[in-house]
Amino acid sequence: MDLEMQAKRRRDAALLNYPHSRTDRSLRPRFCLYRSNGELFFVNHTDETLDWVANGSVGGFIDAGGDPVATTDAQTHYEQVLPGEGVLIDAFDAQFDCDLYIASTITVASAASGVLQFQCADKGGARGRVLLWHDGFVSPQVRMEVLTEDRNSK
Repeated sequence: MDLEMQAKRRRDAALLNYPHSRTDRSLRPRFCLYRSNGELFFVNHTDETLDWVANGSVGGFIDAGGDPVATTDAQTHYEQVLPGEGVLIDAFDAQFDCDLYIASTITVASAASGVLQFQCADKGGARGRVLLWHDGFVSPQVRMEVLTEDRNSK
């Protein structure tokens, strides 16, 4: 995890690619994670501007003595995430982070959904995946919680 990561926004066609895991190929995602060259982006696939998106990531590993060790928490926050826009929420080093289990907590606020929180954990950091589909289905590797119907809560 990169604790000195700079805020970054992208709007390009590559961000709109996502791993389609549903039987009905016409279904589209609402929110995805996109990973490229060690950078992890949250991508807004909806037609609405999101009020804000925040991420907190913490890593952990087992040391030589068999004891768990947690790394420092990294956090990002973006206001007004546009439709089709990706925001950088974490960065990973393929060599140094490959043995870490890194948990990401992504919180999203919007007029349509209120405040939603997504959690996922992977060895080496989060992978590209759909978090939530337009039909409300949450991907199996993801835990989603509706925090509030009030989008202004932080």
